[in-house]
Amino acid sequence: MLKSLTISGIISIILGIVLSYVYNIYWSVFTIFGIPVLILGLVISGNGKNKNNGSEETVYCSNCGSILKKGTQFCPYCGKKL
Repeated sequence: MLKSLTISGIISIILGIVLSYVYNIYWSVFTIFGIPVLILGLVISGNGKNKNNGSEETVYCSNCGSILKKGTQFCPYCGKKL
């Protein structure tokens, strides 16, 4: 009985070492490739925020704060006269 416990203990130690090594490789790969891809995605998605390229002037509704084209008479969102 003591011999079987020793063998199972050795197997448990070996499995623990192997599995921790695999786990560390997983996180290393994620860090090396995942974080730069995440940063690249944030940079690319940030480029689409400002859709107004300066060709049109905009104003803001004093009632609701919506962005409107300059020259608009009424706010289409709240109906207030500008």
